Amino acid sequence: MKKEGTPGQVEPADGTLLMEKILEKVRSMPPLSPAETQQLSNRVFAGGFVARQRRAEEAARREKDERLNREVATVRLLEDIRQELQVQRTELQKQASMLREHEEELTRIRTGGVGRPSAMHLILGELERRGVERKLADTQIGEARVLSRWLPKAHPQAARPTAKTITNNAEFRARYRQFQGPKPHPQAPKMT
Repeated sequence: MKKEGTPGQVEPADGTLLMEKILEKVRSMPPLSPAETQQLSNRVFAGGFVARQRRAEEAARREKDERLNREVATVRLLEDIRQELQVQRTELQKQASMLREHEEELTRIRTGGVGRPSAMHLILGELERRGVERKLADTQIGEARVLSRWLPKAHPQAARPTAKTITNNAEFRARYRQFQGPKPHPQAPKMT
């Protein structure tokens, strides 16, 4: 590439020709006095120092901003987590409340049969035990009353049939008669 001023001279790509021209101009200048040299040196040094100081301050400011942004993001994340946990806690409290409301129904003894929950299998088992030990009441209704009072004490979560419900059960009546044995027929009064 040709430059003006020096005909036919080509400047190398690294800019050495320009540098030579600048050095030539500087050498042609009159020498600086010691005060001017000090002043120029102070300006150059101060300019470099100020630039380095500004760069350091800018880097510190960027680092501080980045730290602040990370802290803000962490706080937002923690707040989101707290809100989600609060929602889950509320949901669990609702479920616990519903469970408490339906606890008796959920813990009732189930026989596995279809229909309403029944404790008749427990009552019949106790009737068997009492019959073997010969502790049966004199009448079916009397035995049904004894069993209806026994059931809530022995099995508080079981369904509670009344004495009448117990006596209406055909299996109860059959087993009770089985343990009582045949009743003697009233004998006709003897005639003498």
